[in-house]
Amino acid sequence: MVLFTAPFWGARSDRLGRLTVIRIALLAIAVGNIVLALVVLAAEESLLSPLVVVALIFASRIVYGAFVGGLYPSVQAHILDTTPHAQRAKALSRVSAAINVGRLLGPLAGLVAVHWGVAALLVALGVAPLLLLMVMGVKAGKAEESSKEEESPNIREPLWQLCGPVFVMAVFVTGVFGVLQFSIGPVLQTRLQLSSVTTTEQLSSLMMVVSLITLIMHVICSRLMGRRHLTLLRAGATILLTGCLVLVQTESMWAIWIGLSLAAASVMMMTPAYTALAAEQVNHERGKMTGLLSMMHSGGYAISGIVAGAAMTLGIDMVMFGALVLASILFLITTIVVDDSPIKINSDYKNPDYKNPDYKNPVAPGVN
Repeated sequence: MVLFTAPFWGARSDRLGRLTVIRIALLAIAVGNIVLALVVLAAEESLLSPLVVVALIFASRIVYGAFVGGLYPSVQAHILDTTPHAQRAKALSRVSAAINVGRLLGPLAGLVAVHWGVAALLVALGVAPLLLLMVMGVKAGKAEESSKEEESPNIREPLWQLCGPVFVMAVFVTGVFGVLQFSIGPVLQTRLQLSSVTTTEQLSSLMMVVSLITLIMHVICSRLMGRRHLTLLRAGATILLTGCLVLVQTESMWAIWIGLSLAAASVMMMTPAYTALAAEQVNHERGKMTGLLSMMHSGGYAISGIVAGAAMTLGIDMVMFGALVLASILFLITTIVVDDSPIKINSDYKNPDYKNPDYKNPVAPGVN
């Protein structure tokens, strides 16, 4: 559902304010998880029929999916609104790092479920957003007013025209990584001849290590994430292509670890870079822009699953080759198509102080 709700809530954040949409999303997450926890408890006590349990589970997930799509785009747009130009990629990379921290904590959540039950875990996941809402309420005030986007007198052009190459990159980045994630399990089973149980164990270890490596790359690259957006994009595309080359030819576990780690590190580099680059192409509707980016990410994952599933009928080697082809196209896009030259509607590019890290656009003060 995020594929459809992210653009909607991103656009709403331009009108209602970023923090308002973030609060709505957090409240929906809390309600969805708490309702799901109650359903699990009722099912364990046989208080509801199986049909009602299934219906309520679907309902809770629909509520979750209908609103959670606004969280990530609104957070990104809020960062873009409140962060100086030269610090945007660095700030966005911290969001990616936080997501990877969540992935590292995922196995720990499984331990909680084993010892305390699934319902207890869901209640905790429902209470956490409520606590965050309380913290946001304490810090509310002028920040809420500044989170609403003001009208810019600059001529507006369609976001697809301004940020088209970035949207294409978003599809390819998530598409390549999605294909790799989909195919790693079959690679372990077919090339390394691992059992299903061993494959599952290795995949869990791989995901944790990849998340940890991504965090380390965040620390290393955060020092470089100034206005070097195009450099980071091209470096990330090169690393992703290298990782795919390693995985295509892999015959050992070490090669799989290296290839997947390179791919994950490249995604960490590219995502904040092209988001910050897109933000510099627009000084209006940044919420809508980040919402469309989220839609492209979800679409890329969805397409990768379909493509990988279809290619699997031809063998795992064909799937890996497909990932390599997609990574090669992405490399060409970042090398030939994308540039960071100014466009005509951004009058602030003409300001001699634009490259100052603390410069903010005087034309649209509510945006920057």
